[in-house]
Amino acid sequence: MSVEDFKKALHGGEKLKEFLLEYSRLLHMVAPVSLQASGVQYEQYTRSSGLALGSKWALLIPTANGRHYCLLQARDLPLASDLRNALEKTDIKSPIKVLRDFLKQHPDNLDARMQLLDCLKIIAESRTQHLLKLDAEPGTGLDTAELVINSILGVVASDANVLDGPELGPEQDVLIWGDYAHELDYLFRSGDWRLVTMPQVYSKHPPFEALSHTMAQIYRRHISKIEAFLEEYPKDRNLWQYYFRMASIAKHGSTKAIVERITPSPEMLWPLPEVLNVLIAEAMEKRDWDCIIEALFYDWPNTYRSLFNIHFDGPEDLMIPVAKALLETHWRERIKPLLESLIRTNRIEDAETVISDVAKNS
Repeated sequence: MSVEDFKKALHGGEKLKEFLLEYSRLLHMVAPVSLQASGVQYEQYTRSSGLALGSKWALLIPTANGRHYCLLQARDLPLASDLRNALEKTDIKSPIKVLRDFLKQHPDNLDARMQLLDCLKIIAESRTQHLLKLDAEPGTGLDTAELVINSILGVVASDANVLDGPELGPEQDVLIWGDYAHELDYLFRSGDWRLVTMPQVYSKHPPFEALSHTMAQIYRRHISKIEAFLEEYPKDRNLWQYYFRMASIAKHGSTKAIVERITPSPEMLWPLPEVLNVLIAEAMEKRDWDCIIEALFYDWPNTYRSLFNIHFDGPEDLMIPVAKALLETHWRERIKPLLESLIRTNRIEDAETVISDVAKNS
């Protein structure tokens, strides 16, 4: 079995993959076929890990001295049931069970509750992807330059429309997302969500929960709580990202409506880049030209300076690509919508002012 064959078999065995995701913080599964079976390095590796020569995989358990001992090994890929049975004999519990047992004794421990949510969501995403045969992989998928640009511009997480295809059936939905939805519902109902940092939402992380009616219901039930909090504390950029993901999946809300209800503090940059991005996108879709003009041209001198006064303290090799990408994005996401709005409302002189100022930085 080659390394590629091992990976394909592992990915294709959904129960095994789910098992490894669940136990990933406690166990280490290796495929020693990545080393030459006849080489010295392979022999040293197998000897130090307690593996038999010829084993194609092994399940290792970390010990207190920083080493591992081999729980199982074989030539053929194992069944998830074989691994679970072996773990039961060693008194090693599933991390999810450990967290649930801990929370029964310490229900107010938010660290454990957020860890449980994280574990449940990873497994639900994996099961959704496998069942619906989705090509998209969880993860950020961003290189360093893109991360810098997204941070500066406040690029908003991908919406629910990026996943095309069938949704989960009712029974599948409850089976896959029910546990996660129950824990998230508890977090919102208890009010504890206000005391924690909600899970970070990445711009290229596929919103697998968009395929779940259960999750859409949870988001619709509690999104007003997020809106009320943002009205009180509008500078929470991470929560805005989370809110926009919720709103996209719940098919709820208007960015313009919530922005109009917010009174920012005198020293606050408003609207935040994340909010402005979505506000303009929604206005373009609705052809609300006045909204775009108010957002971008009302204080044009300051808007202009913020667009083209680029400060970057990162590595020199990233300076040029970051600056270039920022200017391209500003044109696509800011200048072009503003010019279209001014022209469509017959404010030609103002459009010429924008063109002239932009030309100075071309």
